[in-house]
Amino acid sequence: MKKRRKQSNPYEVFTFAAIALICITRAFGCPAICDCIQEYYVYCDSRNLTSAKLDDVMRSVSSTVTYIDFSLNQLDALPAGIFNRTLNLHILNLSNNRIRTIDQDTFVPVRNLRQLYLEFNNITDLHTDTFSSLTSLKELRLGHNRLASLQDGVFNNLFALEKLYVQGNELYDLPSSIFRFMRELKILDLSHNRLGVLRDGLFAHLSKLEKLFISHNAIGSLSDSTFQGLTGLRSLNLHSNNIRELRRAHFTDLENIVETIQISANQITHIKQEVFSGMHSLRILNLSKNKIDRIDSDSFSGLTLEELILKENNLHDLYRHVFYGTRRIASLDLSGNNISEIDKGAFESFKEYIFVLNLKGNKLTHVSREYFEGMKYLQALNLAENVIGNVSNDALIELTDLRDLDLRKNKLENLHPHFIKGLSYIKKFYLDCNPMKQFLDFSFSREIHVTLNLTITSVGKDNVNVTWPYKRGNQLYWKLIVRCINVRDCSVDSQPQYLPTYSTHAVVTRLSPSSQYYVCVNPAFAVETINVEQCIFVNTSGEVVSSTETVTMATTSVISSAQSVIFNGKLTFFLIIALIVHCRIFGHVIFM
Repeated sequence: MKKRRKQSNPYEVFTFAAIALICITRAFGCPAICDCIQEYYVYCDSRNLTSAKLDDVMRSVSSTVTYIDFSLNQLDALPAGIFNRTLNLHILNLSNNRIRTIDQDTFVPVRNLRQLYLEFNNITDLHTDTFSSLTSLKELRLGHNRLASLQDGVFNNLFALEKLYVQGNELYDLPSSIFRFMRELKILDLSHNRLGVLRDGLFAHLSKLEKLFISHNAIGSLSDSTFQGLTGLRSLNLHSNNIRELRRAHFTDLENIVETIQISANQITHIKQEVFSGMHSLRILNLSKNKIDRIDSDSFSGLTLEELILKENNLHDLYRHVFYGTRRIASLDLSGNNISEIDKGAFESFKEYIFVLNLKGNKLTHVSREYFEGMKYLQALNLAENVIGNVSNDALIELTDLRDLDLRKNKLENLHPHFIKGLSYIKKFYLDCNPMKQFLDFSFSREIHVTLNLTITSVGKDNVNVTWPYKRGNQLYWKLIVRCINVRDCSVDSQPQYLPTYSTHAVVTRLSPSSQYYVCVNPAFAVETINVEQCIFVNTSGEVVSSTETVTMATTSVISSAQSVIFNGKLTFFLIIALIVHCRIFGHVIFM
């Protein structure tokens, strides 16, 4: 009889291959403490490696290695000669160590290095010749060290460098010629330092620079030649400084080039006439979180913007010519100001190009048609958190393409039936936290959010009675769902009850399970959730143990305010723990 051949176990094959690979890599020269892929890639990260052991490790590294990762170790110094055998090294990662000092000759042997990562160390000083041999280096990361200054000439031989990151240090000044030989530089990050001034000519030789980050410093002013020479700049970030004034001359060299400017969180109070004139390539302009209370006419003249952000300033009124001459603004954010009045024609110059308008958190008391005249392509309008008590019947009549309308947290008690005339495309309509006394036919909307203030009148073992104070006209139907959660099993919904709007009372039956359960009453329009939930705890006899107050929340959220729940009767330890776990998962916090 022919003996059947034994089939190979795939796990055995895998194990054999892994062992073979390890043996091969060891043969090529891999330090015992590290992992290697052939002789080219050495991974020594997170090995508790100290500088005292580094020399021994490097003796075992193949001379053909191209990548070494020493990150997340305990290295505190890099002595000269440590990389003498790695002449072909291209990438060296020394980040997240404790390096304080680097010998000026440490990197002399690795002349072919392309990327050097030194971020998250304790480096306080760099010798002028530290990087002098790295003429092929493309990327240098020095972020998050303790550098208070950089010597002039420290970057002199980095002719090929394209990316330089020095963020998160303690730099208070930079020599004006420190970048003069870095003509290939494309990204420069100086953010999160202590720079108080940018010297004239600092960037004069960086004609290929595309992104400049200087956010989170202490810059108080800009000179007319600060950005001189930046003829290739696409993005400028000056967020969170102390800049008080902007002049047109500041941006002369950036005309027709720069696409994004962030000057948010500064001390600017006045946007002067034509300050951004000529910046025809500008697409995003962020001036938020300043102290702007005045914008001259023609300040944004000629701009074709995708986004203009003016939120959290001190604007009071939008007069007729505030945006005069602006060719296009697709998204305008004016939230968090003190705007109480909008003149007719304030948005005239770009009315046919705006898609998103945010006026949340201002002091508007009414809404009239002239505010939004001609905005036939507007898709999102946010008027939440104002003090609006009146919306004229035809206020939105021209907004025929409107999809999202937010009127939350205002003073509205009713809305005229003609208010929604023509809004055939609207999908989301928010009216939460208004003292509404009259409800309209919102059947045109897929998602409607209204505070209903439901109350639980009685709870039986298999049903719950619900009442609400308002009648709803036009035969609009609402869906009421009672969610019953068995602490021992999974959650189960009651069968949806579609209730006519003229009814002010409802009974939901077929609750399941009928044992210990947690009940939430959750009314909704169509399939979408209304922003109201009222929750009660019920014991096995169907008696209400404790109830919470009605709260308002987002569509998919649950009760966020913690309510004190007092349990009467006998509840097992298992039930208490299960309820706590359940409520924590869904955002509830129960205090015993």
